[in-house]
This record gives sequence, structure tokens and C-alpha cells, in this order.
Amino acid sequence: MKRTSKNPNRNYFTQETEDAILLYNKTESPNQRSKIYSKEIHYPFFKLTQNIIHTFKFYNTEVEDLEHLQHEIIVFLLGKMHLYHHSKSIDVRLNKIINNKYQNVSYENYLKTTPTSEKNEPLPHLSKEEFLQDKKLSSKYPLYPKGSFLQYTNNADKISHQQIKDFIKDYLDIVCDDCKKELKLLTPPKAYSYFGTIVKRWLINYNTKNYNTKVNASSIDDLSQSIDYSYSIDSKLPSTEQLSNFIDDFINYIDINLYNFFPKSNDAQVADAILELFRKREYIDVFNKKALYIYIREQGDFKAQKITKISDTLSEIFEEKYIFYLENGYVDFEEL
Repeated sequence: MKRTSKNPNRNYFTQETEDAILLYNKTESPNQRSKIYSKEIHYPFFKLTQNIIHTFKFYNTEVEDLEHLQHEIIVFLLGKMHLYHHSKSIDVRLNKIINNKYQNVSYENYLKTTPTSEKNEPLPHLSKEEFLQDKKLSSKYPLYPKGSFLQYTNNADKISHQQIKDFIKDYLDIVCDDCKKELKLLTPPKAYSYFGTIVKRWLINYNTKNYNTKVNASSIDDLSQSIDYSYSIDSKLPSTEQLSNFIDDFINYIDINLYNFFPKSNDAQVADAILELFRKREYIDVFNKKALYIYIREQGDFKAQKITKISDTLSEIFEEKYIFYLENGYVDFEEL
């Protein structure tokens, strides 16, 4: 089955880049920091901002030269670089996963004990609500007997996946199933994803602000005649070229996330067979539904019911992403 290689242009942002960012953060000498940034960090940041702007089509800007926009984003990233810290990131995520739900105490550990009176007589356990309200009692059963994750790693800026696994293993028996799943997915934060997310959020806010400014400053005729603005049923639809580009982006998005959307191998094969129709759309003359079904079945002897089910799922994803593109002026094809 044909698969698109995953993020082939990411090699500009390597493990060496991530290490350089961590080194930059703990280097005190301004001259040395400048050398580290110029040699190891500036180009990856430049390519990261460039690729995200073009991949997600953030073209509603106040500047004509996109490099000026990139410079503005990179300055913003420089102000956020000190926040990239493995232990702090994991500690924050642990707080979101566990502490907010369990208020940093363990009712389960309390239930394992036998409460007694001053005369050492057995007492019934308090309800969870009563336990949480009794701050003096609940403080005796902290969720983290090892301390916080920051304490556990001695505030290390770089950690291993094994350290996370060793830290959470004591808590897998006392948290709910949803928390367990989230805990098991924890990994050291990758600089590429961390800074990529910051760039995308910045651009979304920037793009939306400029898009709304354009709409508010435009006449009704401009709004009804230009695809650069919001649309209605009667308004002008994207050009054939724009739609074709969107379909190409959609195909690449599904290719990269194929097994996230379709974890079962057979479902993924059907989805890929359907995508093959999109890939070869310029060479297909007949768009009769029955003929297309036959074409798909010939690729893997798939059942019609299965083809319909997978087609409906792809259609829902396409519709959601396409409407977002029409309403916001940029695509939302983020890797899952």
C-alpha cells in the first residue's frame, strides 16, 4: 500500500537543534548565547516558520514580504525559548492530567489504611467528599510521595522517557483509566512540536485578526465577489486550482495520519484505495458511483458496505476541513 513519507522536510530541525536550545537556555554569557543561536538555532526557526506559513496557507498578512512576517514570529519565539524545559513541561502536563482531578491527594491510599479513634478503635472511612474537605487529614496522603516531578528530576532541563515511566508507575494503580491512558502517552517534549505549536497558535491569532480587519474594511460587493472573504451558498467558490491544491493537502494529511483515523489494517487499506481516486482524479473520466465502487473493489476485493463506511468518514473529515478553509482563509491540516 502506498504511503507518503512522513514530514520529509523536517531534517532541518534535528536533535542537535533541540540540544542547542537547551544549551542556549542555560548559558549565561550573552556572546556565547549569540553564537549558539546564530550557528544552531536561527536557520531551523527560519525554516519552521516558513514551512508552517505555506503548509497552512497563513496568507492574510499586513506585510508583502513573508520574510518580514517570519522575522516577527522568530522574535516572538526568542521570547519563549526559556520556557522549553523537559521537567517543567512534564510537571505541567502531570498537573493537568492528575492534580486537577485528584487535588494532589490520594483518596485511594487513604482507603488502604484503617482509621482509628483516639482510643485506637476502628472507624469507618470518610466519603471522598468528606476526605477532600478535611485538609488536615488529606494532606497526610499526598498523590506524589516522591514529591513533584520537578523534585524527582532535580529540575533537569533534559530527561529520558524512562524517567517518566519510573515516576508514574506508582500511580497507575490509584488513578482512573482515562488518567492511566494519558500518563502512558507522556514523553519528553520535542522541540520541533513545542515551537511548531507556538508558531501555529501565533499565526492563527494573527491571521484571524487580519482576516477580520479585511472583512470589516471591505464593501458588500467585495465580500460577495472574492474568495478571500467569507462565503455563502450564492457566493463565488474557490477556483479549480485552489480546490485542487486543497485536495492535494487533504490527501497528504490523511496519508500522514492514516492509521490514526483508521487503526484497523483493512480500514486503512480501503481508505488508501479511496485516496487513490483523488490522486488519479485528473485521469478519471467516469465519475459514476457504481463504476467508482468497482474501481475501489478491484484494488483489494473490499465489501461495498466497508467502502461506504470509510467513504463517509473521509467525507466528514473533508467537509470539516474544507468549511474551515472557506471560513478562515487558511487550512487546518495539523498532524495528529
